[in-house]
Parts: sequence; C-alpha cells; structure tokens
Amino acid sequence: MIKVRFAPSPTGYLHAGNARQAIVNFLAARAEPGGQFLLRIDDTDIERSRPEYEAAIEQDLHWLGIDWDEKIRQSDRLERYRQAAEQLKAVGLLYPCFETEEELAAKRAMRIKRKLRRRRRMAKLLISGSGCPMARLAGMIWCWDGARLSSTPCRTPC
Repeated sequence: MIKVRFAPSPTGYLHAGNARQAIVNFLAARAEPGGQFLLRIDDTDIERSRPEYEAAIEQDLHWLGIDWDEKIRQSDRLERYRQAAEQLKAVGLLYPCFETEEELAAKRAMRIKRKLRRRRRMAKLLISGSGCPMARLAGMIWCWDGARLSSTPCRTPC
C-alpha cells in the first residue's frame, strides 16, 4: 500500500506548481490498490497562514477532482515534533547550527539552482493524437478533460 501526501501552506492561494504536485500525488495514490492520499496543511507560519487560504485550497482541490483520505494540520503536531527533537538531542543526534546567515544564504542559492535543473528533467505531459493532454502513471493513462482528471481516455478531441 502506498500513502502519499500533499502539503500546501495556507499562506496564499493554490498555484499551478502546487496543483501539479497535488495531481501527481493523487494519481500515484489512486493507481495503487488501497493507496491513500493525505492532505497535510503546513500551517506553521503563524504570521501568514490564513483560514480563508486553507478553505480556498480545499475548494480548488475539489474542483480538480481531488479528494483526500485523511487531513491533518502541522500545527496540531507541534508537541509530537518537540518530543522527537528531545529524543534526538538525548542521544546526541541533534545539535545547533554554527553557520552564518551568509553561509546559509549561499547554500540556499545553490539548492535553488539544482532544483531548477532537476525540474527540467521531470516527466512532461503526453499529448495524444487528438491533442488531449494525458499523463501516464503506473501503467494507466489519465486524461485531463479541461476540468477533471479521468482514468477513462477522452472520447472526443479536447
């Protein structure tokens, strides 16, 4: 059984990159028997997170035809994370960072460059003979009919 997650931050509306990742993860979960799709709201940015953004994200996911089997909020799990950090600290596996802000900024810039190169290599949507955008995943073909994902190929040109 596979369990995948989509973890948007409710600091703004769902954008195309988020929607793409939600679709890929949803398809991966549904392609496996018993697969589960978890919606994990990453609401730990207290200053910028808003309930109206969370509601809009959920509405957009429903519009895309994406439903979830479980929903959790990161903020509800903070005590669990604190306990895990204490356990790691107790066995010497958690330690402070001694890098300067400049060193950390340089490392972030390098990761962004690597991420951009990696995105270029990611799988692209296939275009069928009728011009229909389709995605192939786990041996199944999923059709985007302009409004919903479907495991049934389109009967008419898109």
